[in-house]
Amino acid sequence: MSTLEVLLLGPDGVARSELAQTIRGLGHVVTEAGPLSAPSEKGDVVMVDLRDEDWSSMRELSDDRRPAVLLAGEPRRAVATLGGRRGGLMLMSREADERALRVALNVCSGLGRLAGRDSAPALP
Repeated sequence: MSTLEVLLLGPDGVARSELAQTIRGLGHVVTEAGPLSAPSEKGDVVMVDLRDEDWSSMRELSDDRRPAVLLAGEPRRAVATLGGRRGGLMLMSREADERALRVALNVCSGLGRLAGRDSAPALP
């Protein structure tokens, strides 16, 4: 399996640490950052945990060309905030279990290739 670099944005705490560990368990590299951090250029995919946060201040991600996965408890608000992303968007409105994350990262890898990003390798 090819490795993706995932930029994981979310509130510091157990939920983000567990999510990062699950992604690492799938064989990917994870960089964690808090909700008030400026989005890093690092990473092939941006994963944003919106389950317990108001991310309306994260509109700068709209111009980001990397594929993104949004984990959202309130999908309408998430789409209103980041729905116009240029890099593609995958919305997960349920818990992020290992199987769902594997599918989401595979889709994002494909979105990266469609957008012409050489840094998004194919996943089996």
